[in-house]
Amino acid sequence: MLERSGQPWSADDDETLLRMFAAGERRRDIAATLGRSESSVSSRRINLARQGRGPVRYLHGRTSNRESPWSAEDWVTLRQMLSDGINPLTIARALRRRQTEVASKARALAQTSVADV
Repeated sequence: MLERSGQPWSADDDETLLRMFAAGERRRDIAATLGRSESSVSSRRINLARQGRGPVRYLHGRTSNRESPWSAEDWVTLRQMLSDGINPLTIARALRRRQTEVASKARALAQTSVADV
């Protein structure tokens, strides 16, 4: 399974890692695709981020955008996904945010909607 363990990272490996990460793939899936360990994938992703070649967020997706404010697009996505009946965990993964943060924003939206009526 770890056929590439110990070998240098190629430009193609880096691009695959960044593409899969951007698509929301899990670390274990990225590791399996690249034939690397999960810790190797995490380390490489962090090194690429430090070089300015990738987003500075956690690989597992649970606490990814917590340092960045919510954009208008994030709010629109949240509203749409909530109206479609999608659960907070799935929304959190789609927005790369914590589930608790999404749940808190959803409660705020619900309170605003009730207050506006």
